[in-house]
Amino acid sequence: QPTLQVGVDVNTDWFAVDDWLFYKSAWLRLGSPLTQGYLGLGVMRSVNSEPVLMNNQVNHVRKGSTKVGYFYFGNVGMSYLWFSSLVDGRIFSNDETLIERYRWIPMVQYGAGINYEDIAFALSGNAIGQVYKDQPENIFRFASLTVTWFF
Repeated sequence: QPTLQVGVDVNTDWFAVDDWLFYKSAWLRLGSPLTQGYLGLGVMRSVNSEPVLMNNQVNHVRKGSTKVGYFYFGNVGMSYLWFSSLVDGRIFSNDETLIERYRWIPMVQYGAGINYEDIAFALSGNAIGQVYKDQPENIFRFASLTVTWFF
């Protein structure tokens, strides 16, 4: 079945203390396979680095540093899950909900990275609260490695 996803992601600076930047984060994804919104607060420290976050994940690191740079960040917030085709049935049919789930889901994201000239590596992790009712694990954890190479 076709999949279409449209979204918006907004990170705004809140305040800074020394090298630490505190920010507010919000994103909204509309479409398939899910429709979900998020509000959260985060903190980031970067030295000779400009990481770009999307949906609270490191999407890439901007080119421009001729020195070794590094960064680390953390974000905590709540997500509201309106629709998920994985648990709510197929999009173009009137299926019953397959699995009962929660609407409000706590989320924590964290990560660190290093960059030099045209290449950057970032490792980020996620901890997501229970999505499904009767889910055996209280927290679902996963990580991702992002490699950025400008050529």
